[in-house]
Amino acid sequence: MPMQAFYNLRTGAKFAIGFGTCVLILLITGAVALQQMGKVAQKARDLAERQLITAIAFGELDANLQRMRTRERRHMQTVYNRADLPAAEQAVEKDRRSVEESIQKLEASQLDAEARQLLDQFKAAWQEYLPLHQRLLQLNREGKAAEATRLMDGEMRTLVRTRMDPAVDRFRQYVQQHAQEAQVVVAATYRKAQVGTVTLLVLAATFSTPAGLVYLPLHHEGYPADGTEVAKPARARPA
Repeated sequence: MPMQAFYNLRTGAKFAIGFGTCVLILLITGAVALQQMGKVAQKARDLAERQLITAIAFGELDANLQRMRTRERRHMQTVYNRADLPAAEQAVEKDRRSVEESIQKLEASQLDAEARQLLDQFKAAWQEYLPLHQRLLQLNREGKAAEATRLMDGEMRTLVRTRMDPAVDRFRQYVQQHAQEAQVVVAATYRKAQVGTVTLLVLAATFSTPAGLVYLPLHHEGYPADGTEVAKPARARPA
């Protein structure tokens, strides 16, 4: 009987119900699309504010650390050419400050508990490395090449291989893993937004078109456009 009541409505009411239903479904479609886009935007912000900043800061730390080690080797060569010592001193000190700045950037970024623990492990190894670094430079200044070489190939290499490099490698793995996870989440959220929006649009096109809600009721047999029922002609009785 609900359809019977709908057929009995006037033309204006039928149009209002048909287009009103269409508008309602389109509004729901827009609301769902905005919600899904908000989720995508949130994941993108998280990727930019956390993962990307952390990855950039770690990349700078790794590059500055490698460059400082190279400068240490070049500083050792000043034993044989004292004229290069001032420039070597400035270069290695600049790289040391760059490493410190990279550590500060990582500390200021939004790190979770795992990343904070990895950073603390590296900082502990770095604090052990700095006195050896300063001793190496002093030996170079004094021209003690043999002692500087033993220090570089002994204590410093052991600390680098057993403490610093493993800490850097673990942090690198952390950055790569979380970057991949963030990409997967963003892609999945975007796909859900696409599927949800397309599904609602299809429903709107299928169930809320004038052809479905207005045209057929208006042309239903026995119910003209003015909503009044037309009496069917009586059948002729057989003679």
